[in-house]
Amino acid sequence: VDRGISGQLIMFQNNQFRSDIRIKWSKNQREIWWRLMNGKLKPKGERAWVLKAWDTSNNKQEILAIRFSDVQLSTQFSIKFHEIFPPQQPQQQQNYGNNQQQQRGGNRNRGRGRGRGGGG
Repeated sequence: VDRGISGQLIMFQNNQFRSDIRIKWSKNQREIWWRLMNGKLKPKGERAWVLKAWDTSNNKQEILAIRFSDVQLSTQFSIKFHEIFPPQQPQQQQNYGNNQQQQRGGNRNRGRGRGRGGGG
């Protein structure tokens, strides 16, 4: 759904809860507010980004496509987004795989008293 072309985009950060980020798009008398969500910021060319956000007026997740008027503004937005929501490292996926192996190993060793909590 095309919400608007051109206009002003402002990013607000809560002083107490730094990951609570709101963005407001406005043009003439119309404005729309979203809450940014931790996730991927996907580039679409040098001046555009696609990201997930929560529309505060209808309480639904949306995918936003934001195109900036110049490359410098686009870069500043990306830097700020990644300061707040650091990109996830591939190591987390590797750790998940290791946890799976540990859980399986724990199940095999349950009879020897090395399993995780619960029944036996």
